[in-house]
Amino acid sequence: MRDIHCHTIAYLDIHAYGQMWLWPWGYTADVLPSELEDLKHYAKVGANAISKKYNTKFIIGGDATDLYPASGGADDYAKGVAGIQYSYTVELRDEGNYGFELPVNQIVPTGEEMLEGILAFAKELFVRESL
Repeated sequence: MRDIHCHTIAYLDIHAYGQMWLWPWGYTADVLPSELEDLKHYAKVGANAISKKYNTKFIIGGDATDLYPASGGADDYAKGVAGIQYSYTVELRDEGNYGFELPVNQIVPTGEEMLEGILAFAKELFVRESL
């Protein structure tokens, strides 16, 4: 019988709001992840796929460098403690007009565009990490 070893290589902490795809570190802007270029690449893939669905623009960047420093983020824990290489916080719609309470007519489009982003992200990750 073949021994199959699985490990998690990606983690998405999804919540609202702000239309952002962010990588660690949240606790400091003074330290950047060692694989920053790869983190940027995969974030761009996800954000671009989201944009293609309904033209919703997502900012990509760092938790502390492009949003604000905050300790205790799940993506920091996933990367720093659990060792998950590609960890992100993804902030759903919108940019602040509705805050945490999107109108009902935006709920399904938000889910649809996020599905596109997550699928593109996962496909790109699978293809590049399989090489």
